[in-house]
Amino acid sequence: MGYVVYEDPKDIINNSIGKFKKLSPTNYVQRLKKFIRQYRLAVFILKYYDASNTTSKRVKEVIVTLETHAKKYDVKVYRYRRSDIAGVFSLFGDVSKHGISKTLASWYPDLQRFLAPPRNFKISEHYHMGIFDGFALMYTHAHLTGLVKKDDHQN
Repeated sequence: MGYVVYEDPKDIINNSIGKFKKLSPTNYVQRLKKFIRQYRLAVFILKYYDASNTTSKRVKEVIVTLETHAKKYDVKVYRYRRSDIAGVFSLFGDVSKHGISKTLASWYPDLQRFLAPPRNFKISEHYHMGIFDGFALMYTHAHLTGLVKKDDHQN
């Protein structure tokens, strides 16, 4: 799972991939608590899924657990669907995951090293796509809440 910690979309504090595969719920809740204390999180932005979504059961459990605990610590939680992200990024061109990652890498040059070639059915998703997912969620939230506008990123 990719994450981004930011003051505003132009002031990125930290970003990386959170590895939850081998962690128990207790461990990732402890990691969330540390993030809340260290960064004084005001909002927590998560991927939305429903029954028709292909998100794995384990990832869904992680999302629900993180959301539940963020709310316990009075962190406001927002969830966005893939269609929300596509709607925002349609303003900038290609709404495929690869197209969105290219757009994000043009805005945040540090991400360029993580760009992977376009995916097809024979290629599994690149490990670093999670970072782009985190940035896409962050930018979608910022756009939909009025923190940024289309003109803020002229390519």
